[in-house]
Amino acid sequence: MNNLWKPDWSSSFLLIDVSYSAFYKYFALKNWYFLAFPDKKHKLNPNPNHNPKNIIEQSNETNETTETNIEIDLMDDEIFKTKYKKLFMEQILKIAKKYKIKKSNLLFAFDCRSSNIWRHSYTNTYKATRAEAHRRQGIVNCSFFGIAREVIDEYCNINQCPKFYNPNAEADDIIAISTDYIKTQYILQSQTSPMILLNSKILILASDNDYIQLCSKPPIKDEPVYQMTPQIYLINMRGDFVKSTYPNSLQALISKILMGDNSDNIPACMINKSLFPMIFSKLVITSSSPSIPVYTKCSKSITEKLLTNPHSYQIILEQFEMNRKRFKNHLNNKTIITLDELTDEISFNSVFSKSQLIVDFEAIPFSISNEIQQQIKNAITII
Repeated sequence: MNNLWKPDWSSSFLLIDVSYSAFYKYFALKNWYFLAFPDKKHKLNPNPNHNPKNIIEQSNETNETTETNIEIDLMDDEIFKTKYKKLFMEQILKIAKKYKIKKSNLLFAFDCRSSNIWRHSYTNTYKATRAEAHRRQGIVNCSFFGIAREVIDEYCNINQCPKFYNPNAEADDIIAISTDYIKTQYILQSQTSPMILLNSKILILASDNDYIQLCSKPPIKDEPVYQMTPQIYLINMRGDFVKSTYPNSLQALISKILMGDNSDNIPACMINKSLFPMIFSKLVITSSSPSIPVYTKCSKSITEKLLTNPHSYQIILEQFEMNRKRFKNHLNNKTIITLDELTDEISFNSVFSKSQLIVDFEAIPFSISNEIQQQIKNAITII
């Protein structure tokens, strides 16, 4: 994608997951449409096994969970399409205004096609249920993405802000790498202008809790922030901070690895109970089978016990950090990690380490991260 970018380092930044914004606006306008035109809603799908036409491969993150079997194609309706084009940027610009973000400091990140995501080279089940979720939500086709792209192109051309796409990366990957780049540049800029860091923020507009691993702890209202680095927050389309139920971003990430994620089709770990006698105190391993581990599915309650007990958390954290060293080693050597290297005793079939590869942004392959970093640098040096 062509970019012209002249960032304003006196302002905060808003990084936008385009899939989230596009789907959010679609569902919001769908609700409006059927209130404005109730006669349109009567056309229901008579066949529950029917597969709607034109579901394109497109990964997305959305908080919408409403299930419906409405078959009408809203993208065939000129009123709906006109409204979508007119209002797509409305809420995004309200959020930018709320946080006093300059127009040039909006960054748009696009998903690649679902079938091309680099994570598929390690698992063929990643996001395998996403198309079915679209069907249940009544999405007949995703051509509203084309309208969103048009609106974003127009905005970026006028305001000289960037839009990034990589053929094998998700918007999550692009935003993770962009966040790191902007954070580094803020710190460099502060060496000559120390006041830059006083109120600097990097706001990520998305619904995917994967982003929590990048975030600072949300600020306490009316409490001054004394910072050495820019603060990073995840916000929703209402402009509110998304808070984790865990005390820090690292535990939030580890909890997702342990429990899995149904929306991304990532399985929960089967935990080796014999490693955690402090949690599973009633576990008895008989003398006839002392080496046979006993596994149990990692539920929310088990995860909470594992992460709040200092001894069990330390065991998990050591494995987590060991995996990160493996990722970093491959990143530094510009090589590709293999599943055979990702072994652990924590979970059955090393699912913990394999899931970490999928959700930990530090596992993004060098080829992908290097291409995205180069895009960012090129966008700025074009000016």
